[in-house]
Amino acid sequence: MVREPRPPGERIGSTMGLELGIRGMRAPAGSRLEPAPGASLRDRLIRWGQRRAFFQLLEWVCPGGTVLDLACGSGQFTELLLARGYTVATVDIARTLCDPPQHPVRIRPGLMAFVHQGDPRRLPFDDREFDGVTCMHLFQHVARPARQELLKEVRRVGRTWALLAFRASAPRTGSQSTAQRRLVGGSAAASFAGMRHDLAAAGMTIVASERVFPFLTAELVVLVTW
Repeated sequence: MVREPRPPGERIGSTMGLELGIRGMRAPAGSRLEPAPGASLRDRLIRWGQRRAFFQLLEWVCPGGTVLDLACGSGQFTELLLARGYTVATVDIARTLCDPPQHPVRIRPGLMAFVHQGDPRRLPFDDREFDGVTCMHLFQHVARPARQELLKEVRRVGRTWALLAFRASAPRTGSQSTAQRRLVGGSAAASFAGMRHDLAAAGMTIVASERVFPFLTAELVVLVTW
């Protein structure tokens, strides 16, 4: 369920103890929010921008309820959702969050999620099983025909809303796993007009959007409803 955002003056994410300033970018001890060792300044800034955009758009959504974190990767956004009080299930085609998948798995002390391994094109869930769906790591790497298929699957398992990240520039495929490359099937480069067309074709309406970090990346995070 989508609501009006909180007043602009209220600091987003303050209850999580996260330092969202450019200088700090700190996270709780043992957190999955910490950048990978040796990450460049550019990568750290983009990671900070992703979290900022995620927080901003999540303010439009009523807290609590069930969320599917699709293509969860290392679990950094899973952790943010859990800390906000959502009940979270995750799916990733690669075994990145835990190996083997566990039910549930401890993301960090006090935060547990239900972890699944599976193909995002055929999600192992019933229709309308979750209040919302988040996907911050997948659509940037998927070509248009597969992207349209995935958006329809997101709408199938979600009841009301989704928070999705897109990128207009082509991804660097050298860092992708074999499992991820099987999903690409062509160029993932897309205009934002093409993104809006694909969302509309899936029956989704854009409520709000946030750019991750202008001039560093063409990535955009959108909140959609249906």
